[in-house]
Amino acid sequence: MIPKMIFMDIDGTLVDANMKISALDKDSICQLIDQGTHVYLATGRKYRAAKAVAKNLHSQVKVIASNGCVYDCEQKLIKNPLNLEALIEAFEICQRKNVSLFFFGLSETFYSKDLPDYFKNEDKGRLVSEGEREFIKISNLYDLQKFSNLIINGIIISEDNFEILEEIKTELEASENLSVSSSAINNLELTPKSVTKATAISALQDYYGVNKEETVAFGDGMNDLEMFGQVHYSVAMGNASELVKKEATYETLSNLDSGISHFLKFLSSQ
Repeated sequence: MIPKMIFMDIDGTLVDANMKISALDKDSICQLIDQGTHVYLATGRKYRAAKAVAKNLHSQVKVIASNGCVYDCEQKLIKNPLNLEALIEAFEICQRKNVSLFFFGLSETFYSKDLPDYFKNEDKGRLVSEGEREFIKISNLYDLQKFSNLIINGIIISEDNFEILEEIKTELEASENLSVSSSAINNLELTPKSVTKATAISALQDYYGVNKEETVAFGDGMNDLEMFGQVHYSVAMGNASELVKKEATYETLSNLDSGISHFLKFLSSQ
């Protein structure tokens, strides 16, 4: 079976800790593109950062970025950003709780506090690609309003107090303006209400005339679960949590063992 559309997360799914794509995964993906399959990266990363990874994979790989807030559709870039009310809600809660908040544009990263070690040491590559502007400080509501037209989505980080993230999550889930998901235990990812990777996938399936039975999705994080519900072949990486594996219809090898290629070879034999 040759799928008509494939969607895959980046971190923990397509790449290793050094941002390398395995040769086996790259070869398998490129072969499907040559056969007419639409391949998308579906990630929480900023659009420009995700496009840099896509370019390294194949010139025809397209992007769903910012957890569904931004995506490629032929020659158009579709954007569904957080509104100002959502930005203010998130900013005020994080200021009150003394927690780090980041907002992302297509290429910019806006921050409210000092950078946590997680971003400095391990995750900076997810936020800033070569040649991009780096970080812009938002100290108050005036700054927030000034840059609001550039902001698309956000993330809240707490490395040493996961309980406070649960408190913030409870508050924000009552909001009419935004949705909350998570890609790791130390974060809350913020998108507009009812905007997820799955909503972008659904729109693209409609545009290209592709149904769920012809679609594959690979992921390893909690922010991939909605995406799994939008495809027939939902594939959890071997390194995913047990909860993610439970929600998937298939499990493959880890991202370090070319799990994408492993499953695509299995699928081609069906």
